[in-house]
Amino acid sequence: QNLDRAYIRASTKMFDFYLGRQPVALGVSLVISPTDVIMPFTFDALDTEERRGVDAARLRIPLGTMSEIEATYIFGEDAEMEQSAGYFRGKFYALETDFSLTLLEYRKTPLIGLDVMRSIGGAGTWLEAAFVIEEENDDYPRLSAGADYSFNDETYGFIEYHYNSAGESAPEDYDDNFQKEAYKEGGVYLMAQHYLTLGGTYQITPLLVPFAQAIFNINDGSFILSPSIDYNIAQDIYLSAGAFIGIGEKPQPADVLFDDAIIPFNLESEFGAYPDMFYTSFRVYF
Repeated sequence: QNLDRAYIRASTKMFDFYLGRQPVALGVSLVISPTDVIMPFTFDALDTEERRGVDAARLRIPLGTMSEIEATYIFGEDAEMEQSAGYFRGKFYALETDFSLTLLEYRKTPLIGLDVMRSIGGAGTWLEAAFVIEEENDDYPRLSAGADYSFNDETYGFIEYHYNSAGESAPEDYDDNFQKEAYKEGGVYLMAQHYLTLGGTYQITPLLVPFAQAIFNINDGSFILSPSIDYNIAQDIYLSAGAFIGIGEKPQPADVLFDDAIIPFNLESEFGAYPDMFYTSFRVYF
């Protein structure tokens, strides 16, 4: 059993202070977050209602109704500096827009992050960018931008574009990613550089709500479909089912296998290499 929450909180008119195991989340993107490197969710995570806690000391100082600054230190394994992280973040509201600037260091790797959110023509829009500074001049930016819109009481949709400069543009180069610090320590897991996500829900009845999402790898043409449906059996009781289905060119056995090969096959596409996964869930809230 993992102990997710165990912290104390002290509050005054000037600040809130949290110490202990607690959730820490960064970024504003719906699907792929460039700045959420502490305990990120991957796009195929099944349980995303509660984020796993980390051991941290966090100070939050309100500056107004919708503005604040935050300083957080996250203790790594054995509280060693090389395994720990810390960040300063400021949230501000101006010109009907939410801004957030983050200065973060994790495992001695600096990251500069920027979030922007505002409403445009009834749609919610967001931009999230991060610039990671590596020791060996392997600096890389990442960016996600998107919009969501409720067409009526039953229909909701969103679109999100993601740019990952740490990735590769051709499938034959994907295995090079396994040698990069961005993939070993930086929380990056997508192989290519350009992605587009489309998703939405349609409420058949207030108790029966299907959801569909597709992530397209623009570089190699593969994509992964994520349909699901949620049924509210009774008050606080839910039954769900869904799948992750990868579509694209399948991996092929390597023509020549060297002793130092990372993987024993050639990747022809990213999502074509993903196995299909089907799941059900039963949830009771109390």
